Amino acid sequence: MGQVFLALSPGGGRKVAVKLIRPDYARDPRFRERFALEVGAARRVGGFHTAQVIDADPDAEAPWMATAYISGPSLQDVVCGAGPLDPRAVVELGAGLAEGLGAIHACGLVHRDLKPSNVIMADDGPRIIDFGIAQVGNASALTATGAPVGTYAFMSPEQVRGETVGPASDVFSLGCVLAFAARGHGPFDAPNIPAIVRRILEEPPRLDGLADPPRELIAACLAKDPARRPDIAELLRRTGLSSRTRTEVGAAPRAPAPAVPPAAPEPAVPPGPGEPEGPRRPARRIVLLGGVAAASAAVSAMAFWPRDRKEPAKRRDEGAAAPKEPTAGLLKGAVPTVVAAFSPDGRTVAAASFRRATDKKDEEDAGPEAIGDSGCIQLWDVATRRLSTLTKGGSDFLPRALAFSPDGRTLAVGSAGSDSVTLWNMATGRVKATLDRDWGYGYGDWTHTTSLAFSPDGRTLVVCGSNRHLGPDRGYLRLWDLSGPRPVGTARKGGQEDVFYGVAFSPDGRSIAACGDSGVRLWERSSRRGTAIRDPASSVTNAVAFSPDGRTLASCDGFYDKDRTAFGRGGISLWDTATGRATALTQEVVYDVAFGPDGRHLASTGEEGLKVWNVATGRASVLDDRTRYWLALSPDGRTLATSEAMAPNSERTTDIELWKLP
Repeated sequence: MGQVFLALSPGGGRKVAVKLIRPDYARDPRFRERFALEVGAARRVGGFHTAQVIDADPDAEAPWMATAYISGPSLQDVVCGAGPLDPRAVVELGAGLAEGLGAIHACGLVHRDLKPSNVIMADDGPRIIDFGIAQVGNASALTATGAPVGTYAFMSPEQVRGETVGPASDVFSLGCVLAFAARGHGPFDAPNIPAIVRRILEEPPRLDGLADPPRELIAACLAKDPARRPDIAELLRRTGLSSRTRTEVGAAPRAPAPAVPPAAPEPAVPPGPGEPEGPRRPARRIVLLGGVAAASAAVSAMAFWPRDRKEPAKRRDEGAAAPKEPTAGLLKGAVPTVVAAFSPDGRTVAAASFRRATDKKDEEDAGPEAIGDSGCIQLWDVATRRLSTLTKGGSDFLPRALAFSPDGRTLAVGSAGSDSVTLWNMATGRVKATLDRDWGYGYGDWTHTTSLAFSPDGRTLVVCGSNRHLGPDRGYLRLWDLSGPRPVGTARKGGQEDVFYGVAFSPDGRSIAACGDSGVRLWERSSRRGTAIRDPASSVTNAVAFSPDGRTLASCDGFYDKDRTAFGRGGISLWDTATGRATALTQEVVYDVAFGPDGRHLASTGEEGLKVWNVATGRASVLDDRTRYWLALSPDGRTLATSEAMAPNSERTTDIELWKLP
């Protein structure tokens, strides 16, 4: 949501932490309201237990808040760098955090996001930071109805269910934090968010290897029923430290702080030229220091806290950081790409590309591979970056979807101007079969193939598409037996609610997932019975992807509402395919998703850039914050391909970016 900088005050040179909100978040009135509540919450608690607010302006064009800098590593860094704390230190930490929560609750607030990274291990005791989602006790959240807010691995059952939470929810989170401090991992950790949620709601905490007194204390905090959890006074009594002074409680262990690099930090914003116009407040220049951990974030930058409240946005616009360069280089192309795919061996990238040329000069300027008012399939050798063209089509060939067969011998291509699908022999470069363009639907050249997927055994191809130009009855999803080839059935076709944009086979080949205006549906391949695991929502679902084990289905949405009249809310959902339960990974406009081969990471493109998510923690590494529309992940999960091109008349780029992943 922004960046945190370490800064110096103008007079005495005291260190402060400055939190600057990103412009895309600043445009959201609901987020601004939440940020204002964060500032108010931090000011109300103040004092010893948190970072004191020095100044803030939630109403600025670029909202910001400056707090006192607390020296010390986070609990997350301490445990990851030096290992779990000893039992006595865990009890002392519990007493210190309980005292801090008591101060927060005494102000009528609930923190709602207590986790190891939000605990600073200062020399004189632990400090609780980041009131970004704190709220008045028993108040309604400012997020979507029923949407849980927080970090899943440290949420209470009532918070996971999206219910109103009180101080007892923070006590549950405290138990999770203490378990992490004592064991090095949380009591409900699992490979993905759906599994974490299931453990929180249904399974006892995993406290293996813990002995009393911390085990008994932690187990009490982790009671499923909020009424059975101890209150703050009881927690302090159980620690036996309630009479200690606060300077004795929960001090950081004397282990050296580990050097933990930030995960894909956003580029810092250098100062822009010129001075802002209009009335000024008294000068309050604070120099931001680069390369130092600032409270809850690491930065590597140089910038300035400006002289008045309206200058941050101006400086961001005037002195914006240069876009990041793709870490693995570019595949130089001649025509904008709308979708691409890696071959199963990872050696080739195939791209569906087309552009409408406005005149002859435009076509000539595009280079020898330009094809004007039609499309082509571009092929790159990933090792040599050599470009070749599989086909050039006529004016009706506007490739929109493609997929490699599992053995890499066949490339299926669907067109945006026709419902025919062409199967290409990759060894000869010739067409081996064309799947009939009409299939008896009577849609002709106006039906668009939007997505294709091969079954894991390569014997079946599922094709989905849409046609909004000729009326409502224009959605289709059809299966083809490729031994003929011959159509073997339609999973669903029907009204306007049945327009599909993405399709995927489960890894075992038994299920098919599709998405679009009708939300997300899951079919059994044998019976072709469909189940709506996500009802039509407020925004179009753009893509679906199965995890390698098939237990989780990721879906992403946004851009338009289901009536395609306005921008939708957006987000990524992770579905447990066995139970149909979903958890929200993020709420932002997302266009495409793909799981890595380990199932622990999910790549995404959207309005907030190119990201790689840790599905267990819900954290994302931002590779680049510019908008991306599609992505392709190499089979080994080490390289990601994408581009800025979207529409066929896009002039943004003709190149494909390659990003190396860790």
